[in-house]
Amino acid sequence: MCNVTADDKKILIDYCLSKGPCLKGCQSLHQELTRTGFIIRMVPFLTFVGCGDELEEGDLSIITKVCEWILNLLEELQNDNVQALTDGSEDIIAIKALLLEAFGLIVTHCKDHSNSTKNIDKILKKSKKYANDLLFDAPGSLLGIKAVSTIAKALNGINVELNDRQDEVFEALNQNLSSSSHFLRLHTLRLLNTYPTRPYIVNHGDLDLTDDLDEEPSYKPQKKEGYGVSKGMSSSLNGRCDIMDTLLEIKESEVNFQNERVLSVKINRVEILGRSGQLPVFYAEAAAYHMFG
Repeated sequence: MCNVTADDKKILIDYCLSKGPCLKGCQSLHQELTRTGFIIRMVPFLTFVGCGDELEEGDLSIITKVCEWILNLLEELQNDNVQALTDGSEDIIAIKALLLEAFGLIVTHCKDHSNSTKNIDKILKKSKKYANDLLFDAPGSLLGIKAVSTIAKALNGINVELNDRQDEVFEALNQNLSSSSHFLRLHTLRLLNTYPTRPYIVNHGDLDLTDDLDEEPSYKPQKKEGYGVSKGMSSSLNGRCDIMDTLLEIKESEVNFQNERVLSVKINRVEILGRSGQLPVFYAEAAAYHMFG
């Protein structure tokens, strides 16, 4: 652990926070945003440098100050003049993402190392607005999705959902699962898994998942023990559908000889559930995009 006194730490934090972007009347917005990007990368480290396993009152005070600074910056970046200057450029998306990710990391670490986080919980809820704006403004941004998933997971820790627009989120993000970027697929799945699981359904009606399969029309796949379905399992699935958990487990598993059998079992389980015709529509689409990816 770094041996930094409380006074030295305060000086370092205050210096960084004072070097935030000056967006009003600035000559080069790109330069201001770039400088902010460097600063925000350092802030989480400086926030916890010198802290013990259990955060003290002084530590919580600094954390609150830093989190409020981040939220104030996010609010300033929402300004119409700033939006007009950036014109939807990747710079503004990247800075918003870095700010939100730093915020999420700080809050998560704080909650893991302190039993007195009531004030931090209140501040965390304020981040929902900015996370949702970033989510729907840049659903294909790796930095954006990574940041939003960090916030969504932190919100889940206090039993708060990111939003109540699950269908819209799946519709916006499902295509990410076929991206060539491993990390975009990974963080998309982590974000989608923060939503409550849905139950299996009787049928899709207008969605035939076996339409393009090579088997004869009369073919009905058998559920085999050892492939994610237990012996004697009813042909009609019921309860909560956990296919999104399985997709995330596949994505997080290392591809090596030791995991080969486990991965095969999980992939076969996705195939079996997909053929069941009882997946919620957005889950079926997510599985299809994921397997293509």
